Amino acid sequence: MKSIELEVEPKTKASQPLMGIVHESHEQYEKKKDVQSSTTLVSNGCVDIRGNIADKRETGGWKASPFIIVNEVAERLAFYAIAVTMVSYLVGAMHQSLPDAATHVTDWIGAAFVLTILGAFIADAYLGRFKTIITFSCIYAVGMVLLTLSASLDSLRPPPCIGRINCKPATGRQTAFLYCALGLIALGTGGIKPCVSTFGADQFDIEDEKSPKEILILQLVLLCYQHGCTSRYQKPTGSAFTRFVQVGVASVRNHRKGVRLSQDTQLYEVNSRESDIIGAGKLPQSTQYRFLDKAAVITDHEASTTNRWKLCTVTQVEEFKSFIRVLPIWASTIALAISFAQMSTFFVSQAALMDRHLGSSFEIPPGSVAIFAAINALILVPLYEGLVVPILRRCTGHRRGSAEVFTYVGQLEFFYDEATDGTRSLSSALFLSEIGIGSWLSTALVKIIQSATGGVQEGWLRNTLNTSRLDKFYWVIAAINAVNFFVYLLVSWRFKASDGVGNTVRDESMIDRAGGTEFDRSRSG
Repeated sequence: MKSIELEVEPKTKASQPLMGIVHESHEQYEKKKDVQSSTTLVSNGCVDIRGNIADKRETGGWKASPFIIVNEVAERLAFYAIAVTMVSYLVGAMHQSLPDAATHVTDWIGAAFVLTILGAFIADAYLGRFKTIITFSCIYAVGMVLLTLSASLDSLRPPPCIGRINCKPATGRQTAFLYCALGLIALGTGGIKPCVSTFGADQFDIEDEKSPKEILILQLVLLCYQHGCTSRYQKPTGSAFTRFVQVGVASVRNHRKGVRLSQDTQLYEVNSRESDIIGAGKLPQSTQYRFLDKAAVITDHEASTTNRWKLCTVTQVEEFKSFIRVLPIWASTIALAISFAQMSTFFVSQAALMDRHLGSSFEIPPGSVAIFAAINALILVPLYEGLVVPILRRCTGHRRGSAEVFTYVGQLEFFYDEATDGTRSLSSALFLSEIGIGSWLSTALVKIIQSATGGVQEGWLRNTLNTSRLDKFYWVIAAINAVNFFVYLLVSWRFKASDGVGNTVRDESMIDRAGGTEFDRSRSG
């Protein structure tokens, strides 16, 4: 700039065009800079640590991945290390019976995964994903400290058995201290798990061509947790559950007023680029669940349009529809979680009695048998994506390989794809909660079988596995999953994604122009 000032300082005719040329070039530069800046800003509503719209060049992507690997791996290592060894600890150190220990562990795992709904609610409504992860990580750490004390201090455990006969049970104080530690860990897990996958996906802009593949890779390798100045953050969008209730109340209210829907009915939407849900884009109106559309029909043009208990936007209605749409799929996959629950209970107890030697010098630890399920997924998921999906895509024309969700509904990707901007964490929690409910159903199944077959002394599930009839217990689980498979086929075949076509959506500016007569005409059908 100094050189320019020196050149234009003499007031000569020759210098005047030079000043004009410099000024014009500067304007072009600034304009080009603005265009470039607009193309590098994210389109998913994420902001940087200072609250500005995130820049793709400086935030997100893979640049922060070294910071998240250690955190996520450490958290998962801690949780699953507890999950696969807790049955042995409850039986050996706390002197519980094997069936009771198994049900206590599945109760704890169930609570950890069902509490993800609470974590998702707090993240979406109040704290945002990053602050929720930080807060519940602290709770998690306190629980781990208490659990360590429970296992380390003799006063917090019953004395060892004498010859496996005279086993004194744990006192109420000892059991309460242990369960308090496990409860804090479950609460911490519930706050962390629904946020990490969606927070990781926030680091990629879905509008970019490569982002969907990167999001899939991110979820597969658990690179889900980024922090610091290089991260992108989604602002809290408010309580999705409150918005759901508002849609239900408004639709019932308008139905009782006699509102009828027709092809000409115009529905209400705010007059802005984004929806009135913070950080969420607008959604097109669909033809499913038409009764809920009544929540977006204006019945009183003189009343305020900001009271969502009386008038909802199309986006708010469609958000609720998207949530309802996946509930049958979610319910039909819970039974599979009953089988998964056995990997951290009876599978580990079985492994402890097996010959686990590989060669003469290496023995697989009992708690490591669950790794075979993970290895199975790592092998089959890429084969499915690379071989099966392309074939089905050519046959059906669907981008995921089927006309509906038959081939990919079981994946976390399905719940993420079907989620709206305001329910990302909630949808992730919905996927995780089926594992929790499956664990609780496993507890109920164990208690029912115990009661029906003779209890811990003579039934199928005894304190000693060698005299138990686990084969019959597993046949019951196999039968449940066989029946559920056909239910799942029916539900997934009937699943219908949002079609995005429906009635005309009318924003606030059209309300000002139309007055009441247009609404009266729309109700004529």
